[in-house]
Amino acid sequence: TGMFTALGIVASLRDRDRTNTGADLDLSMLECTVATLENAVVRYATTGKSPGPIGTRHPSIAPFQAYRASDGQIVIAAGNEILWRRVCEVLAAPELLADPKLATNRDRSTHVNYLEPLLNAKFATRTVAEWLAELDAAGVPAAPICNLEQVVADPQLQSRGIWHTLSDTDDTSLLTAGTPFMINGAKPTLSPQWPRLGEHNAEVRRTWLGAAS
Repeated sequence: TGMFTALGIVASLRDRDRTNTGADLDLSMLECTVATLENAVVRYATTGKSPGPIGTRHPSIAPFQAYRASDGQIVIAAGNEILWRRVCEVLAAPELLADPKLATNRDRSTHVNYLEPLLNAKFATRTVAEWLAELDAAGVPAAPICNLEQVVADPQLQSRGIWHTLSDTDDTSLLTAGTPFMINGAKPTLSPQWPRLGEHNAEVRRTWLGAAS
């Protein structure tokens, strides 16, 4: 809802530039959630069947999901026949290219339960890092599934300065995710401490309610 609110504000400001009039934004949390289900809604509308859980799989493209390497999970997204061919080349699996059940994306999507264990067996022979290096060189979209320890240690996130440490008066500290955007090349300034319980009561009463204390 926050994301769609931001989009609505930007659209309204753009409209104001053209019409010189303001706008009232009306957003529903329920509708905003439904708006993210566009793929599932289209599948229901075209088939008449309610889509069920499919894990990490894409509903109409295969292979497009997470697979298990020897030390973790890796997601690949072979969205067309060229990428499918490249995946098979990286895996040294010409037999998959020759398999009539996997000849087209429609075939692979239809036989995804047949394809998944075949690819898992291939990916299980090497590490995530090894596969990522080869898939990247071949131009195949791929990425690891990271745990939080790996996310916090990610050098790209660290270089962008996403992490923000809050400190309490008793020297207690807490790592948090900071602001994910920059303005004019700099992160917005964040408070170095979290508020104490009731710390701003008087300020809130004075500012919002006009109370003396």
